[in-house]
Amino acid sequence: MAIDDIGMNENTGNNQYLKSRFNNYTPFDLSSNKIKTVNIDESLKDLKILIVEDQELFSIGLMTLLNGYGFISKCDRVSNSKDAVKLLANFKYDIVFVDFQLRKMGGIELVRTIKRKYKKCKIIVITSMENKSDVHDFMDLGVPAFLSKDCEANELIHAFELVVDGGSYVCSKAKDLYIQYLEDKSKELSKQKQLDLLTKKEKMIIVYICMEMTSTQIAKKLGNEKGTIDQHRKNIFKKLGVKNMIGLAIFAFANGMYTPEFML
Repeated sequence: MAIDDIGMNENTGNNQYLKSRFNNYTPFDLSSNKIKTVNIDESLKDLKILIVEDQELFSIGLMTLLNGYGFISKCDRVSNSKDAVKLLANFKYDIVFVDFQLRKMGGIELVRTIKRKYKKCKIIVITSMENKSDVHDFMDLGVPAFLSKDCEANELIHAFELVVDGGSYVCSKAKDLYIQYLEDKSKELSKQKQLDLLTKKEKMIIVYICMEMTSTQIAKKLGNEKGTIDQHRKNIFKKLGVKNMIGLAIFAFANGMYTPEFML
């Protein structure tokens, strides 16, 4: 996994970058092409997965990889959004893998439907990366994870683990495209002008958020109430035009506000 891949979990209050409750688990051995067995948290042994992908070979491969976990109780695959909507109406899926380049009802429409009707269902977008505006559109919707189809099996599993654990992940290719999008937009609103929209405290809070500190921890450090920090978060997101922690982290990195320790 590239060192500039971003994985964040708001539930952890430390600076353990790219980690989840499964961080000692490498489920797919690329040298032997075999799935490894592991002791899994009992609460995660009934996961229901749906794959929405119109490339059959890729869909079958992804399904085979996920079924190798052993703790997934249901893993279905469909080739279009229409069939996906039907299944979603009848089964409570925990995770849905979506290709945003579906040929009929587009992936972005499906994501909007899932977020509107099935709020507890978590979405992982996995697709070919070509259009930076498409990447922005999905990240603007607050999708927990964004992966390229040419990612390695271990990276996909790592992202899956983070999402299951309540975190989020964006691969380096999507991050680069998103930064390009932000750079294009910054021509309309200069970097300095955008940064000037932020107060000194808001800039400090951005750094603490990038360090994966919770609102409670930030409040304690700054001597504020948690509610005050939550309001600052909302103001920051509104000022910068980002919708989630991933977008905020990318903005901070692109504008030199924060650099992960492992890159120093």
